[in-house]
Amino acid sequence: MVIQWDNRKIPRSWFITVVMAGFWIVWTPVTLLATYCFFLSFGSWAFFFFLVWLVFGYVGVIGIPLKWVLRWSIERIELDDETYVHRYVNLPNWFSHEWPISEIAWIYYGRNNKESMTTLNVQYGNKRDMIAYWALDDFRQTIFDAIQNHVSETEIKVAVSGM
Repeated sequence: MVIQWDNRKIPRSWFITVVMAGFWIVWTPVTLLATYCFFLSFGSWAFFFFLVWLVFGYVGVIGIPLKWVLRWSIERIELDDETYVHRYVNLPNWFSHEWPISEIAWIYYGRNNKESMTTLNVQYGNKRDMIAYWALDDFRQTIFDAIQNHVSETEIKVAVSGM
């Protein structure tokens, strides 16, 4: 089974974009301030605090815009008897996930633990792949229904559950 969609043409959630933009607008200047403080704090205990901050700070400064890039990409899911593949067609492969079907714990649509929004997830060990992250719930539900129907028709051995 192959499902592919263009994130530029589907109904998308603007709430996620606004929250991420707001977080990034605050996170970036704080990280730049921490960079300045890092260079001023050589020889003091604060040096180690700012060193740790910079590692995580720049991951956020660079990672959040990279996540925004996915909002304008083409997503593709391939599911067969042996493998699960989720890739972004027009982006490098380091955004892709390819896992053996036998090691996938479950495919789940709903609120995972205490999340504030519903998500479509594939769980592989302690790793989670969120499918159609930017899409509205109705579109994610459509994808989940297609996956659930395919799994039941082909008798792929993976747990599928949802709302």
